[in-house]
Amino acid sequence: MTSSLHSNWQFLLANALMRGQWFIAPQYVAAHSELIANMLNKQSPFSVEQPLLSNRPDYVMQAGNGQVIWGIRKNFSEIPKNSVAIFPLKGTMMKDGTWCSYGTEEIEMFMQAAAAQPNVVGMVLHIDSPGGEVGSIAPIHRGIDYFAKQGKPVVSVCDYCYSAGYYAAIKTDLILAENDISSDFGSIGTMLDFIDSMPILEKAGYVHHRIKADESSDKNTAFEQALKGDYTAIKTEMLSPLAQKFQADVKAARGARLKADTPGILNGKTFFAKDALAVGLIDDFGDLNKAVQLVLELA
Repeated sequence: MTSSLHSNWQFLLANALMRGQWFIAPQYVAAHSELIANMLNKQSPFSVEQPLLSNRPDYVMQAGNGQVIWGIRKNFSEIPKNSVAIFPLKGTMMKDGTWCSYGTEEIEMFMQAAAAQPNVVGMVLHIDSPGGEVGSIAPIHRGIDYFAKQGKPVVSVCDYCYSAGYYAAIKTDLILAENDISSDFGSIGTMLDFIDSMPILEKAGYVHHRIKADESSDKNTAFEQALKGDYTAIKTEMLSPLAQKFQADVKAARGARLKADTPGILNGKTFFAKDALAVGLIDDFGDLNKAVQLVLELA
C-alpha cells in the first residue's frame, strides 16, 4: 500500500491550528503553545518546501502476537493466518497527514485494507493521545466499522486517552487501560482556538473590508461576534452541539457501564485508570499482548 502526502499539507496544518474545532485536553494545548506559535511563524521549518515527500516514513503496524511487523508499503498478503492488526493512534489526532504524522483519513485507508484481508481476524487500536481535531474522529470510526461489518472484533488499549482519543475508543468492543500509573481517560468536551491577526495587519497599514450579500446577513455572524469578545453565539451554534453529541455518543456506547451521574465525567474531567474503571469509562486493565489475546478470543 502507498499513501500520498498532500502537497499543501503545511497550509492544512496551519489552517487546522488557526481555525479548527478541537476535542483535546486543554493542558496539552497550553504546554505546546510556544511550539504552535513557532509552527505558524514564517521562520518555522514547516514553511520551507520539503523535498522528497514520498520518502515519509512508513506508518508501521503489527500483526499476529507482535512477531510480525510491516509498514504500509509492504504486501498485505505476507500477513500470517489468525493475525491481529495493531494500529497505533498516538499524538495529536489530525484528519490530514503532515510531514510528522499520518492523518486519520490515511489510517482509515490502512484499516480498510487490513479488514479486507482474510488472514486478519481483528484489530487492536493502540491509543496514546491528548485528542485532536473534531474532524479526525469519523475516519477512525469508519475504520472500526470496516472490521465490525465483517464480524471482526476491535479492542483498544490506551495510555493517555483524552477527548478525541477517547471518542475514538468508545467505538471499540473493549477499552483497556495500559497501566495503573499514567493511563488517564476523559476530557469529554469541546473547545475552539483561533488567532485574531487583524491588529497586527492593521498596525502594518492593512485595511480590512468584509462585504456580505443582502441575502447573507447571518453568514459568519457567530465568528464575527467572537472576534469582538462575545462568545455566546459560537458556543450555542457550534461548541455546544458538538459537546452534546460527544456526551450522547459516550452514553450510548458505554451504556449501563457508565456512571453518567459522576461529577465532571461528561464535562471535561479526567480520570486515572482505577477511577476510570470504577466509573465505567473503561472495561479492564491490560497491555498490548492482552489486547491481542482478547481479540483472538472474541474472533
